[in-house]
Amino acid sequence: MSALGGAPVYGDATLTLRVQHNLLVASWYAAPTVAQMRCIGEQFLKLSRSFGNDVGFANLIIRARVEQSTKEAREEALLLLKRFRENRCFAHVVFETGLTGALVKTVLRTIGMAGPNRGSVRVFGSTLDAAGWIASKLTGHADRAWSSSEVLTLLNFASKTPLDGALVSPR
Repeated sequence: MSALGGAPVYGDATLTLRVQHNLLVASWYAAPTVAQMRCIGEQFLKLSRSFGNDVGFANLIIRARVEQSTKEAREEALLLLKRFRENRCFAHVVFETGLTGALVKTVLRTIGMAGPNRGSVRVFGSTLDAAGWIASKLTGHADRAWSSSEVLTLLNFASKTPLDGALVSPR
């Protein structure tokens, strides 16, 4: 599974985290908690020890529960962006559509604009769009050449397979 979908490093009913080389992928099925945001920070630290700032992050919002989002969790997300501002890229892919999707994208763009790394934060509506951008940001760093198709395969796998192995269908 590591070659195709990244090595699983954390999973619960809300969040699955996978790592492949210098790319951390989070798959969300509900609103984040502060503890989960801190868990992502711990994974960033581990990757930073191996790759310095040549680390990428793909944040896949499979199902958003905006009504459950807390100010504290959003503040913790902003702290992560500040703490790891030198990392290569932060890509947010929002699978939700309609009003919920628009709201989530707005929140993520606002957090990205408030952070110190504006050029390395983007919000996307599909894994296809995100894959090319992530590959361009990570290629040539950390002794790894990423292709868009490799990133796309990883993101698509992560968006459909929680750590328990059950397939999910993004809305």
